[in-house]
Amino acid sequence: MSKEISSTNYSGRIYVFGVTTLILYIVLTSQIFVFWDLLKSTERFKTYFFIIFNVLCSLLMINYYFSCAVDGGIIPLGWDDKLDEKERNKLKYCTSCEHYKPPRTHHCKECRRCVLKMDHHCPWTNNCVGHYNHGHFLRFLFLVDICCVIAMSLHSLRFYQIAFNSYYDVYKYRLTDLQELFFLVSNVILLFFVMFFVGLLTIQQVYQVSGNMTTIEKLEKQRVKSLVNRQIVKKMEYPYDIDTTTNFQSILGRDLMYWWYPTPMEGDGITFTKKKKLETVVWPPPEYFQSYPSIPKNAGQQSVRRIIYKSRSSVTLSMVDEDGETVIRTLGKREWNDFQKLADGGQITGGQDIFDQSDNLGTSDESQYSEYDPEDDVDIEHPNQQKIETSNLRNRFVKN
Repeated sequence: MSKEISSTNYSGRIYVFGVTTLILYIVLTSQIFVFWDLLKSTERFKTYFFIIFNVLCSLLMINYYFSCAVDGGIIPLGWDDKLDEKERNKLKYCTSCEHYKPPRTHHCKECRRCVLKMDHHCPWTNNCVGHYNHGHFLRFLFLVDICCVIAMSLHSLRFYQIAFNSYYDVYKYRLTDLQELFFLVSNVILLFFVMFFVGLLTIQQVYQVSGNMTTIEKLEKQRVKSLVNRQIVKKMEYPYDIDTTTNFQSILGRDLMYWWYPTPMEGDGITFTKKKKLETVVWPPPEYFQSYPSIPKNAGQQSVRRIIYKSRSSVTLSMVDEDGETVIRTLGKREWNDFQKLADGGQITGGQDIFDQSDNLGTSDESQYSEYDPEDDVDIEHPNQQKIETSNLRNRFVKN
């Protein structure tokens, strides 16, 4: 495992080095070989421009550094000590880290631990985007877009001047040389791809932050909507979406004047404000973990470990879900039939003997428990972790 972890960190550092090199290349070559001579005739404007542009680029690099260096959020030890049994039973349990997870916390397979209010793992920062660095990451995206638009505008202006001279066969504008032309072409190509991909990511992040949801919670909302359409879950409102202004303030800070400045995140990443009249709503609903979507996203990453309980109308099984976490799910007859079709198609992994255990589903009047080994519920990426007591695990997940 240690070799795998070090290999992951090594590749992540290469990504960070590549991003840093790309930013510095565009920023420096643009100013030295394009902007300097382009703005030569407007000395006063050129001075103001270079000051503003370099301040924006500096803020970009500072926020990128914090996105890489600031941890998304580690669960504090003993955070759930003051919770009673009823409150604790509403929480999800991570079998890899062996502790209860606060609301909106998820386990990251790359970081090998749980992250507070996890949005996603970003390879370009070699870090998880979570509660404590989400604001830095969002500012970084904004600043990349702004700096790229400015740089692309001036590069386009210079291309226009060169094309005007060539088309009309005049020398109205300064003549170009091979060196300038090389950096013009290379920078425009790089700027186009950066603007396109980072722009798409920015649009996605703005949409999600405006609704106060993470990337994972956006997927949860889609799945809950599917469960509502299938009449498995009653229609419910997402509790964390307060209003657009409050939602952005929860990420970028309360003072609009400091939204561009890298400020520490407010809150502890454990408790979050909910809409009025929705304070007691649990998200996602308990049925979410007991139901399996007909066409799961990333279905190739699902793995069935063992059937724990079966009756005439349902099957309760232990499996590793799409997030890499071991969970217990209860499926009805129709859901189990859909589940087996996915398994037959190779989208769900698991030995054939596991699926053969359910051949008598619906024919037996007697409910049955399979022989249960807690070792089978250890995350497949953490085979050496401590075993969890069988009775405790069943109490946490299985709801009769």
